[in-house]
Amino acid sequence: MEDLEVINLILSAYKQAIAKQIQNTNKGKQNKMRSSQFIEFITEKLKYQFPKGDKFVVFSKEMSKNLDFNRCEFLFDIHVCKVDTLISVKNKTVKYIKESVVEIESEFEKDTTKIAVDFSKLVCGNSKLKIMIVSICDNEAKFINSLKDIARIINGKIFLILLRHPSEWDSTAVKDYSILCFQNDDWVSVNI
Repeated sequence: MEDLEVINLILSAYKQAIAKQIQNTNKGKQNKMRSSQFIEFITEKLKYQFPKGDKFVVFSKEMSKNLDFNRCEFLFDIHVCKVDTLISVKNKTVKYIKESVVEIESEFEKDTTKIAVDFSKLVCGNSKLKIMIVSICDNEAKFINSLKDIARIINGKIFLILLRHPSEWDSTAVKDYSILCFQNDDWVSVNI
């Protein structure tokens, strides 16, 4: 799957989450529910694109536990991995991660410290495709500039997707999303 196909899949999940119109009188809980639903939609779409039968596994904090690995989330909010098997000393078939394919982190809170922590997780992975999803903020240029120091040390292709905060999903906005790719020491806008 090509990089921009994964980005399009995320944008499709975003539109699906907005259309779902989750409502709750507790706005904090509503935002959390909307964000969780969005991550779940991305995960479902990735599971379709990277089927288990093709030796892939999609880990996510919003999905049921993967019985082969005894966990839901594996290192990142969403992690697509290629798997293989080995035979254990007790002659059992054991699955293991052969390759990290896509790593996705998300942080909708407009808090640079929290975003930096999640973005830093992508430093630790070895996938060729890494994606950070954050909220659109007031001073976008200053914000994305602040992430350059981390982006410089991340191996692989890095995309930054800026979306409306879940609290803003009920309203129409002039700017719905931005997609940036880190290239040649700068964030470059990607048109989809």
